[in-house]
Amino acid sequence: MRVRIKKSEYRDLAECISSDQVPSEDIVEYFKDKKFKKFYENIYINPYARPEETGSGVQGEGIE
Repeated sequence: MRVRIKKSEYRDLAECISSDQVPSEDIVEYFKDKKFKKFYENIYINPYARPEETGSGVQGEGIE
């Protein structure tokens, strides 16, 4: 089932998703709408989040 979301409903739906009011299986369906997914990622995913660092240890701890 492909879900089409009206642009006027983007913000309300995104608020519900970000406040855990929408079941995960429904979120998967909503994110099949690429325009909504892009809107959600641009507004609701923290743009300041640091990507996970790769490496075997914390720099400067002397782990060998």
